[in-house]
Amino acid sequence: MARVCEHKIRGRYVEGPYGVRISVDTAGGIVPAPLAPFAKVFDFGPGFKVTRLYPIEDPLIVRYWISIWDTLHLRAYIDLEEELRSLDVECSRVEGLMLGDDQRSMRISPYLRNMS
Repeated sequence: MARVCEHKIRGRYVEGPYGVRISVDTAGGIVPAPLAPFAKVFDFGPGFKVTRLYPIEDPLIVRYWISIWDTLHLRAYIDLEEELRSLDVECSRVEGLMLGDDQRSMRISPYLRNMS
């Protein structure tokens, strides 16, 4: 989503040495108050709102707050890969349906396995 937003808004493809990290935003998609005046909000249609913020010094470093139906809130970081490695601890790992390590089988998360 962050890559598509960046392409839609800036016409830019996120390529090395830049990367993307996503985490679930437990703050409900709210931009911190000191940064809010500098953020720009984009409404991409019913239920999909994106807030974008970047530093003037390097407009290729971007923070997104993504809100889907005001229910699912994500934070996206586009930054240099070396800087993003420090965020790897903070960013949540993906759960649910995904390919296993061998890329030939699908791993099903335990909460889906036990669903009745």
